[in-house]
Amino acid sequence: MDHSVKLFASILMWVGLGITGCDAQVSSQTPSHSAEFSLDVNDYPKMLDELDKVGSAFGLRRFGAAPGLKELRGREVLFGAYMNDIKGKAAMDITDIQAPGKILLRVYGDYFDDRKEQLEFIGEVGRFVEGHGGRLRKWQRYR
Repeated sequence: MDHSVKLFASILMWVGLGITGCDAQVSSQTPSHSAEFSLDVNDYPKMLDELDKVGSAFGLRRFGAAPGLKELRGREVLFGAYMNDIKGKAAMDITDIQAPGKILLRVYGDYFDDRKEQLEFIGEVGRFVEGHGGRLRKWQRYR
């Protein structure tokens, strides 16, 4: 397994343990879709506002990483997991853990019990990603 994938998986485990207000299981979920795109770090606040709106339309809110991620990577790291307070698992997460400006977004389709809602969410996230020059694709474990 690629070193960056192992690092990302370990960070997600620690982040999942430290997310405030819920017992999140982000690290144990398998994504159904993912996207990568580039974005100037100065545009992060606007991008997150847009993504927060997508999430809130589905009853989700963004939770940040536990303290210590900056010290681990030696820089400010973007991380957000979108979930509600009840399910304890994420519908989506977003990070720039690999490098500043290199965004990785993952969708967890198993979050949704209703197939129609799942497809609507994936469609909305796909439109968001396309608006930032990326493409949401089905998850491929080994890339």
